[in-house]
Amino acid sequence: MPRYVLSHRLAGSVSLDDRRRSADALREALVTSIPSVSHIVSRHEPEDELGRHLAIVEAEHEDMEPLRRVLHPGVLVEPEVLHRPPPQHAALTGASDGEPGAGTVPFRISVLGDDAPLPAATAALVLEGAAPLQGVSGPDGVVSLPVPAGVRPSLAMIAPAAGFWSRMVSDPRAPLVVRCRALPSARDSLGWWHQFLGVDAFDPEAGAGIRVGVLDSGLAPHPALHHVESIGSFLQGRPDLAGGADVGFHGTYACGILTGRPRRGEEFGGFAPGSRVYAARIFNQDMAASQADIALALHALAVDCRVDLINLSFSADTISTVLHDAILHALAQGALCICSAGNVSLAAGEPTRDVTWPARYPETVAVGAVGRRGWAPADSGSAHREPDPVHEADQFGDDGIFLGNLSCRGEGLDCVAPGVGIISTVPPSVEGGPAPYDAMDGTSASSPAVCGALARHLSGCPDYRALPRNASRAARARSELERACRSLGLTRAFQGAGAPRWR
Repeated sequence: MPRYVLSHRLAGSVSLDDRRRSADALREALVTSIPSVSHIVSRHEPEDELGRHLAIVEAEHEDMEPLRRVLHPGVLVEPEVLHRPPPQHAALTGASDGEPGAGTVPFRISVLGDDAPLPAATAALVLEGAAPLQGVSGPDGVVSLPVPAGVRPSLAMIAPAAGFWSRMVSDPRAPLVVRCRALPSARDSLGWWHQFLGVDAFDPEAGAGIRVGVLDSGLAPHPALHHVESIGSFLQGRPDLAGGADVGFHGTYACGILTGRPRRGEEFGGFAPGSRVYAARIFNQDMAASQADIALALHALAVDCRVDLINLSFSADTISTVLHDAILHALAQGALCICSAGNVSLAAGEPTRDVTWPARYPETVAVGAVGRRGWAPADSGSAHREPDPVHEADQFGDDGIFLGNLSCRGEGLDCVAPGVGIISTVPPSVEGGPAPYDAMDGTSASSPAVCGALARHLSGCPDYRALPRNASRAARARSELERACRSLGLTRAFQGAGAPRWR
């Protein structure tokens, strides 16, 4: 049955009395009219009367629409919108593990890290005329995928759990042996992405005095992230202070780019290791987040944690009035949202390259992803993020910089930042194992890079830090970001105002 999200309006020109009246109207509807046409899945009623009241219900469209039209105008009712991290490998959307059996032929892939077997690597096959397949290598580094008889694989994609570059092999033939190269070490905890945005030396105090929120898949234990504070999870409209563990890798990876504090100079650090960072988990086990949970987490970060910046590395193709209201309310508390512009999706055939939501809201900052030629090995997945030099020559800018071919672009793009082959913290592949680093691509990397670099800059602006926590504070943060943007020699559709480079 379809699910709906109900909340009351907190932002805009709504007065305090209007907020109370709309909250009262929502409470009354949840007791009287709503139960008659729907099943209430969950309901959140905050202790603070100025907090966000919210409910998730199951109902048929023909029952909810008439009710929506007669509710108080301050009550927001809309279908649930699921937001997900921008896909790392968009061509594999919908890939399945597959089941061996009659009519299938095993396709054996041996994955090596340099020359040793590489366990826990994801191996995937793109098939001609059939759904893609994927599996995970065992302790011997081997994975066998059941390919339908007569179907030809066109591409093999290998993504190690950590420590090695991914690989892409065109026109693969079984048995396939894939050697993945070890990731490079940092130089004094810096990568090219730090220097590109104006960071010439790692400073563990950089960003001090600035508070940053990260809304993502949660936070895993990592020595470089001990200082990050988990505020728990927000799932099904229910906050849980103890539920903040990372359900994947995405949140841990974003936090490392933003604020990582490496133990050694050969490990890559974050842009603002001195900032006070709060991590909130909004994704369920399927890596999907409802606008209801995002709205609750935004309120907790902006009102309770009093953050200055919030990183949102996720996207949806559908607008949400509830989420927009939550972003506007966070802005009114002085918190500016920095968002991934989204990655190109190939699931429906032709690529959709438009900037996604919430990056597309005018009040947020939409960040696209650029890369640098020659950084990643030519046979790596990151190297395949380069545009076609013949047909997409206009996507190459100055000094070997290019717009990653997976990055959304066009109207609504505000700026770009490094997002191809960015190395950051990820959870260990086995409990108690070594704290690893991995390289990934996409706007999920470029958004926390901008967020961290901006936090680092704002830390050195005493007049900004003295501003009240209202919309003027968020507007000043945005203006500081806009002033720092420099053209990369690309059109506005491919770079927005350019890349923020504080030099």
